[in-house]
Amino acid sequence: MGEVVRAVRREQAELLADWEARAERHAESILRALLAQIESSLASGDTSRLGAVSAPEGLVVAWGEDIARWLGAVRVQARVAAGLPTAPTAGAVGVGGSPAGASEPLITEADRVRGLVVARHLAEAAVFEVVQAALDGASAEQIAQRYVAVVNRRLAVDLDAAAAEIVEGLDATA
Repeated sequence: MGEVVRAVRREQAELLADWEARAERHAESILRALLAQIESSLASGDTSRLGAVSAPEGLVVAWGEDIARWLGAVRVQARVAAGLPTAPTAGAVGVGGSPAGASEPLITEADRVRGLVVARHLAEAAVFEVVQAALDGASAEQIAQRYVAVVNRRLAVDLDAAAAEIVEGLDATA
C-alpha cells in the first residue's frame, strides 16, 4: 500500500507542480483585461462606463478548469489518505475532457462546477476591488496591488472551503 500511496502522490505532484504558475498567469490575464477596460473608461471621460467593467468569460472559464484540476488532485489525495481506491469513477474525466486515466487527476462534474464558481467569485471580487480603486483615483500600480491582495485572499479562502467540502464528502461516503 505504501508504494501505491507514494506513486499517486508523485503523479499528483508532477501534474500540479506548475499549478501555481498557471493560476498566476490566469490572474495576470484577467488583471490586464480589467486594467484595459478601466483605462478605456477613464479615457472616455465617462466614469459611468466603469460599471460595465467585467472579467472576460473565456479567461474565467479557463481559470475555473485549472481550479477543477487542483480539486481533482485534492480528491485523489483525500482518497489515498482515507485508504479508498483512486481508480476513475463513473462520470470522472481527465484533463481536457477525456476519460480519466491513471496519470490524470479525477475531475468530476462537481469539481468543474466548483472550479467555475470559485473562478467567478474571484473575478467578481476582483472587478469590485479594481473599480472601487479606479473611482478612488488610484494609479494602475495601486489598482494592481489591490487586485493581487483581494485575489490572493479570496483564492486561499475559496480553495480551502472547496477542499474541505471534498474531504467531508469522502467522510460521508466512507
